[in-house]
Amino acid sequence: MAEADDYTRYGKLRNAALYKRFGYDMPPFFLIDDHSAITNLLSGIISSEIDQDLNELIQCPLIIRTDGKNIPPEKREMLPRSDPLATLQEAKQWALNDFRAEIKKLELEGHELCLIGHHFIPSIASAWARAEPGGRIVRIESLWGIPEGLYWYSHDTFEVDTLAVELKPLQTFAELHFGVLDRLRYKRTFVTANANGKWVPTPVPAPHDWRPSIKMKEWLFEIAHTTRRVAEEKHEPMAVMWFVDNHPKATRHRVLPWYHCKSDLIGTPRAAPRRKITTANDFHIKNDTDWHKLQQKLQSDTRIERVVVEPVDAALIRNQTFAKELAKLAANHKFVIVLSGGILSHAYYLLTKGGAQVECIDLFGIEEDRVDYNKIVRDKIPEIIAKRGEQSEILNLQGEALITALKQKLVEEAFEALDAKSGDDLVGELADVSEVIDALCSSLKISDTNLTAVKKEKHRKRGGFEKGIMLARTTSPHSIHRSVSSLPEARLQFEAEEPSAQVITHSADLPAATLYKRPDLRQVEQQLEKLFSFATETNKLENLKETLEFALPISPSDERQFALTIELRRSGSTLRGNIRVRLLPSQLPLKFSDESN
Repeated sequence: MAEADDYTRYGKLRNAALYKRFGYDMPPFFLIDDHSAITNLLSGIISSEIDQDLNELIQCPLIIRTDGKNIPPEKREMLPRSDPLATLQEAKQWALNDFRAEIKKLELEGHELCLIGHHFIPSIASAWARAEPGGRIVRIESLWGIPEGLYWYSHDTFEVDTLAVELKPLQTFAELHFGVLDRLRYKRTFVTANANGKWVPTPVPAPHDWRPSIKMKEWLFEIAHTTRRVAEEKHEPMAVMWFVDNHPKATRHRVLPWYHCKSDLIGTPRAAPRRKITTANDFHIKNDTDWHKLQQKLQSDTRIERVVVEPVDAALIRNQTFAKELAKLAANHKFVIVLSGGILSHAYYLLTKGGAQVECIDLFGIEEDRVDYNKIVRDKIPEIIAKRGEQSEILNLQGEALITALKQKLVEEAFEALDAKSGDDLVGELADVSEVIDALCSSLKISDTNLTAVKKEKHRKRGGFEKGIMLARTTSPHSIHRSVSSLPEARLQFEAEEPSAQVITHSADLPAATLYKRPDLRQVEQQLEKLFSFATETNKLENLKETLEFALPISPSDERQFALTIELRRSGSTLRGNIRVRLLPSQLPLKFSDESN
């Protein structure tokens, strides 16, 4: 059994110690680090003590992993690890064959190695999550089965916004409420244990091929929060591997952190172009045979432009050096590697570190969400944005530019006051309007005394708005009047009348603005043109949809009917519109035979 000192000596146990400190119950770990015992294993000898220990541990499916004290960082992710071992014979065979072969291939015989055993934790899915110190956004890539599937296969991607630069103290994960963006993909293949306990690529059955591999938002919140804690603890970008939807008899945690390492993304990930047709210069690697064929083609100077990696061969997936060798070939022969796997996986890291140009299928969440505002804001807004972990670009306005921007802001705030739904909201919007007016007066050097004087003069001449008078319409006299009777009773109808005393109390009863619309068919530069003119009052516009049908000649002898639909929607001071033109169905001309013939 691993002891306290072991948790400080070996990296994988140090990871587990950190998760314990974060409140996770980690399973017991069993350790073989005796130098002579490891040396004997590499020589093909299993001592009786190890034989006896394995026989006891194998009562439940056992996983054996490799670690050490002075292993080069670039080889740490490539250390051998077993499939679930169900019998003593399987455990001994893995130690004497797979472990020995991989260690020799990695040239690690002289390093201080150890073997760490733990019982298998059945999980429905797995994930890699990445966070940076002080970064709000946590990226999570997940797929059914074990993490190796994320190296090569289509998966789900989640971007969780933890909403703050500094993490707040937390009592329970139930307190968490974060923002989530997701890209759920079609998941064709995952890696899971077969009937013999061997991890093999397996088709994802419907309906799980389209269902999210992390089904609970609370799990996403916990993964994001803990991953951020790891990054803050280590003071550098970190990637954390997670087991998801774990069996309750194996652990009380539905999501469990298992391993973490520094996360270096080399360059900016590139999205693969969407192509429906493959070319003769594309090559697909699905199994070990394809891998050898690719090497042969390159040796014979066959031109390869793109290599699509989608392995279905368990041996190729377990090949620890495959990604590294593929990267070297891609760098030397200048072909592009097309990858469905995640950018947080070790395969992506090895490919990019090796100099390969990698394009990711259906890339999500890489480009920054840029929003252009180009409007004046309150003075402390950039500081507030920075505290949220976002970056902002500002301009300093002076003179005429400042005055123009403030007038535009006044219109914006007036619209927001128009749209206020409650009294409290309206008070806030009126305060904004007042703030902008004060700024305008300051920029124009208009004193309060001057503004008040102009206000009083206008009130004296035209009155205020105390009486709530709405002008419905006016009528202008013309030189030609309608014919009326000469009787005195009729002439009385033209005498001035007092304005109507109708009273309106509900805003829904306010008269709506009439939409002005005018179609016109004209000829411009010897081309027929159909012109439609529209006008409405923006301050009374919320949602507007109008459809007009019209005829337009499309040839000297043919005229067709069209429908023009205009939809306008105002949100604050922003007006958005859709314009649709549809060709209406027409009746084909019927030709009748001449009955006289």
